[in-house]
Amino acid sequence: MNGSLFNLDSHCRVIRVFPTKKRPDVFQAILEIDRLAYETVMKRGGLVVGYDHCVVYDALEECTRFRSGQNPSLLDLILISNPDLATNLNYLPPVGKSDHVLLEFNIQVAISISPKKTSVTKTFLDFDKLNHLLSSVDWENELSSDSLDDNWLKFRNMLLIWQIKCSVSKTYITNPSKPWLNPKIFALIGQKKSLWQKFRRSLSIEDYESHRKLSNTLSKQIKLAKKGYEERIVNSDNPKSLFKFVRRVLAIEAKEFRLKRADDTLTTSDYETANLFAHTFSHIYNHTLSQSKLPDHEVTPGRIITDVSFDRESILRKLQTIKPTACPGPDNISPSILRNCSHPLSFPLSLLMEQSFHSSTLPCDWRTAYITPIHKSGNRLKANNYRPISLTSSVVKIMESIIVDRLDSFTSEFAIIPKEQYGFTKGKSVETNLLSCLNDWSSLVDLGKSVDVVYLDFAKAFDKVPINLLITKLKTHGISGRLLAWITHFLSDRKFSVKVNGVLSDFFDVLSGVPQGSVLGPKLFLLYTADIPGLFLSPCAMFADDIKLYNDTDNSFTLQEDLNKILCWSESWGLPLNKNKCVVLHIGKKKYWKANSRMYILHQCFTKSNLPLMSKLFKIFVRPVLEFAHPVWFPDRLQDLEVYERVQRFEDMG
Repeated sequence: MNGSLFNLDSHCRVIRVFPTKKRPDVFQAILEIDRLAYETVMKRGGLVVGYDHCVVYDALEECTRFRSGQNPSLLDLILISNPDLATNLNYLPPVGKSDHVLLEFNIQVAISISPKKTSVTKTFLDFDKLNHLLSSVDWENELSSDSLDDNWLKFRNMLLIWQIKCSVSKTYITNPSKPWLNPKIFALIGQKKSLWQKFRRSLSIEDYESHRKLSNTLSKQIKLAKKGYEERIVNSDNPKSLFKFVRRVLAIEAKEFRLKRADDTLTTSDYETANLFAHTFSHIYNHTLSQSKLPDHEVTPGRIITDVSFDRESILRKLQTIKPTACPGPDNISPSILRNCSHPLSFPLSLLMEQSFHSSTLPCDWRTAYITPIHKSGNRLKANNYRPISLTSSVVKIMESIIVDRLDSFTSEFAIIPKEQYGFTKGKSVETNLLSCLNDWSSLVDLGKSVDVVYLDFAKAFDKVPINLLITKLKTHGISGRLLAWITHFLSDRKFSVKVNGVLSDFFDVLSGVPQGSVLGPKLFLLYTADIPGLFLSPCAMFADDIKLYNDTDNSFTLQEDLNKILCWSESWGLPLNKNKCVVLHIGKKKYWKANSRMYILHQCFTKSNLPLMSKLFKIFVRPVLEFAHPVWFPDRLQDLEVYERVQRFEDMG
């Protein structure tokens, strides 16, 4: 639900509110709103109420009280801090003589299914030993097979076996839901239980006092341990640990990940859930489309690219910039090993990549992706409300990155990517996109004209690109020879599996699209859509698959003709428009509530808040909300600036 702020003072009567003691996830409220206010807030997308520093949403969309001779009104609201908390809302008949409807809904809460204690094994690699082993191999002899698959499997298996030989594992006892509990605290917990049993046997005052004294000591030690754990996370050089901690505290979804089947029953296992996700994602793809009705595209003479070199020095530079904390792909090769063993690995990887490029083949591991579903919006029990995020092999990403560097030079030399494209383009961003458009719109408004802006969005654009039509486009841009053959195989016979709580689904074929999660995919999409700005007479701006088309109202006919052209293009090239995300904005002569809400919730995550802690959290989690594209919208009036600065008053939240 997208809420918008609305002043309800003159339209609303608060009878009573019952918040929870801690973070106000769900309120029970009696709040009566008249029909005028109800219609206004519903037009704006729902009711949003400020409660202290937290913003809460109304989950209701209809009036709840009906009485003869009176206007319907909204009563007994369901107020939630997150729009996804309340699901499956039903308006049932009133009970007895009541004039209030009966509300039935589900609340999604986090359910910890972790055991109280568990053993965690951490593995530490001896990189000096591993580097020595890798340097001692005669790679030219080991990777001499004519089969790339054989060479790749030999390389991968040797690396994984040596990884085990060079590893030292240590096991720790920990509590997954309370990781700050250390062995000292576990010992105190055991002593507390023993003292209690001793008191139960003796019933003496001395034994009871001993138990109470140890209990107080234990409580103090737990608080100190939790505070120390939080401080270590905040001061850690790895921000992922902080993100993971905050996500775990704020998570509303249960570890028991479940989805609705077609018959409205819930899945019963992670494997079934993963397969339901996989089935849903597989239906997104396009099948091969006919090229018979496509417009003619001629290759510009002299504009051609056929080869890419994969020398050891280029691969070494790429390996040294890889993120060591990234997750391994389907090949199980850790990016940490690739970076820390970059010198001995650069040579065998050069041999493998050269063989792959010249033979126009790729190992199966390089064409496989593990997908993690990420919730977008709407009901969390529906699989189509999730976005697939792909994880692919780090090795092939190195190869893709070298190819992209070569394509960047080629497309820049011949100006293939249009200046109207701001996505995945060096030196351009959302800010430069907005500033350019804002300048055009302001100039027209200053001339006394009005502006119509049409926002267009392709439905599942990256997944729906027909592979055969993409190859056709690449040919027209001058990509040919071995490079075109390698890209064709890179896009063909791909497979994916969905991972839920570590459990993999069955493998499904990828029938269309540029691979998401890859390095080469975004570049291929830009090449596929490079001819779009040339269709229009009206000015436009693009950010990947999002198009902004605009003109003054005197040229509305031209704007309509341009819309007709993009509709024809989308049908010809297999990228249908998403009608639900295509909107019109008319321009003539609040993000603060969201930042306030986020700051309040972060305040609730930690045992004790202080200025250095809240300052760091503000910079990581809240400032990006406030300062996103701020050169475009930053306020110049004092009253607006005051609202902006108010978010930073941490002391008000203590």
